[in-house]
Amino acid sequence: LTTPEIIKTDGQVIHPEGFSAVASGGHLVIFVANDGPNDLDLFATTRLDSGWSTPRLLTSDSPYSWHQQPAISANGLQVIFDCGDESYGDMAICEVNVDGSNFRIILTSDNPPEGMPAGSGWHHPDYAPDGSIVLEGDWGGETIWHLPLNASEPVMVNGVFNNDNSPCVLPDGRIVSLWLDRPDAEGFHEIKVMNSDGSEDSLILRDIDVLDVGIGCGG
Repeated sequence: LTTPEIIKTDGQVIHPEGFSAVASGGHLVIFVANDGPNDLDLFATTRLDSGWSTPRLLTSDSPYSWHQQPAISANGLQVIFDCGDESYGDMAICEVNVDGSNFRIILTSDNPPEGMPAGSGWHHPDYAPDGSIVLEGDWGGETIWHLPLNASEPVMVNGVFNNDNSPCVLPDGRIVSLWLDRPDAEGFHEIKVMNSDGSEDSLILRDIDVLDVGIGCGG
């Protein structure tokens, strides 16, 4: 952390619009910018011997206008992210390969999960170690959900923590998130960690308000 590197592509400094993602090893950066065909698009740049590659557009095949909150798979081959027709509105979850191929929609906000009231959809996805997906669902309050491999319906991880958002998954499967509703927390977003099944939760950052743009998941 003592020696910063300014990432430049084609001699120009990248000015991302919000949340970015860095792959393990630092060789790949996925960032959000507004100079693509949509309101917000995802781009990838990779480390070269001579610097960093020309940004590669990842969301050209998307039917949506907004793409944000990227996270990179453990093998560095896929990116998962928020997608929708407006910034942080009725968001869906999309995935694309880091070369821009195989764009697909994972979940939409058209139908809330069974028994859930209407809400604003899905946000802040991240990959679990097995390749499944952990994400925030905003259905009558923000909670953490899990979409198992080959499943079409997410399941809630722990409904006790309402206003629990922006999950990141650690290499051992534990889920780190921002919790807003702790009693006597003065409305702070505090960093919480719990097991993948929602058990053995604990606060690791208390009485400090973290901006809920996201925690910053490692690749």
